Formats: sequence, C-alpha cells, structure tokens
Amino acid sequence: MIKINNQKLVVLEITPTGVTLEGIVVDAYTMRVTPGEYIQHKKGKLPSDWRVAIIIAPELARTIESVIAIPVKNPGIITKESLETYVGRAVTELFHRERPLVAKALSVKGSELVLGDVSIKGMMCDGALTLQPIGSNVEKEVAIVLRVTIMPRAMNDALGVSMKREQIIGINEREVGVLGMMKQVIEDDVMFLRTNETNTHCARASNTELRYDDVFSWGASNIYETTARELHVDKKIAAYCVDIYTECKRTTIVHERIGNALRKEFQLLAH
Repeated sequence: MIKINNQKLVVLEITPTGVTLEGIVVDAYTMRVTPGEYIQHKKGKLPSDWRVAIIIAPELARTIESVIAIPVKNPGIITKESLETYVGRAVTELFHRERPLVAKALSVKGSELVLGDVSIKGMMCDGALTLQPIGSNVEKEVAIVLRVTIMPRAMNDALGVSMKREQIIGINEREVGVLGMMKQVIEDDVMFLRTNETNTHCARASNTELRYDDVFSWGASNIYETTARELHVDKKIAAYCVDIYTECKRTTIVHERIGNALRKEFQLLAH
C-alpha cells in the first residue's frame, strides 16, 4: 500500500478466479470471490480514504486506446461546450465500434457491456497537438486520443456497490495497462507479452492504437520441455536449470546448452 497525502493507494485486481487487493496485510481486507460475484467485502464498502487502481484480466474486460477523428462542422474557436460535444461524439464512436468485438471476445451480448472507464490521452486540432484545446482555432478536424475500458454491466455495478466512483483512479485491462506505461518511454511500435505456465497473452501498441491482441498456447512449460530434451533430464530439473540460467548463476558447462534450448523456443514464438 502507498500513502499519498494521507490517502491510501491500493491496487485491486479482478481475475476469473477471484478479486484481490494488493499490499493489504490484514486478512480482513483480502477479497476472494467466485467469477460471477466479482466483488465481495467483509466490511461492506472500502474505506473512504482509499484510492483504488483497478486491473482486470482480459477474459473479463478490454481496454482500447485509439485516435478518433471528428470532422468540424462549424470552423472557429473551440469553446467548453463544443469541446464536450467533440469528446462525446468520439467516445460514442469508439464504444460502438469496439463493443461487438469485445462482446465476441468475452462471449457476452453487446447489450451487457458498458463503459467502465474513459480517459483522454491527447488531442489534435487539424493535425497539431493541442495542450489547451479551449480557445484553440480549428478548421477541419478534431482528433482525440481516447482510452476506454469496456466491461460487463454486472461488474461495473458491483464496483459501485463496493466503493464510491470518485475513489477509482483508473480501470485498465492488465496487459494494456502495462503497455500504456511502456509507450510513455518508447516511441516505436511495441508488443508486450505476458507468459504463464501454459499460455502467452499479447498486447500491441502503435502510433494510433493500443489494444489486447490475443492469447496463444505457449508458455514456460514449453521452455522447460525443450530444455529437458537438450540436457537429457526431467522437466523439474530443467525448470531449475532455467531459473539458475535467468538468475545469472549458471555454470559454463550447462550455459551453452540451456541457451540453445531457450533460443529454439523463442524462435518458435517469434514465428
């Protein structure tokens, strides 16, 4: 847990197997639920001085960052009212474009999906980056960089029961959240891979878009199996050897053979 101005910043992670609050030592503040319940807390709502960053597994929600261009009907100076109109049109367009794709990915009906979070990451007027849009002149087009998180209505409602909306500082799908931080320091197109025992989740970012891509059947188990064949040992010993290798504690005897095994697997992954 992090304290900022006497407020506690915590990370709430929602996965298909449960909901947890990171950094909370007291067991009473650990939430474990079945997938359909999403949120449950022994003491009701979270304490009002908590600020919560919410991370959601891609099986349950999707975060998309994209540039939406809105044609200008009445050229001139941007006012507060016209800015709200541009933003509203951009959010609506992005939501309607992505909702059927997210519904298919999550295996739910489109009518069951809502916007859980919306944030503006940037804005351009006629192709020029604008830090202060109100008062800027625009002739042809307003382009808005939006990041939205689309989630089931039931999950969104459950969050509202457990905490006040103003306590939430952001809702992001897990891989896209990490990728968004990477894009702050890397200008080129980026791919982020998160690997577990059996699967690898992939998210991609370009100059105009950031989104979760896919999950495929390749994981640490593949590395261990290839290493086991290379060293002629069982899988448990191979896993131990890989751990030693990655921690730079390897010996020169096995170093080259483990490296060969890892290169083989990563070459398969690249293709």
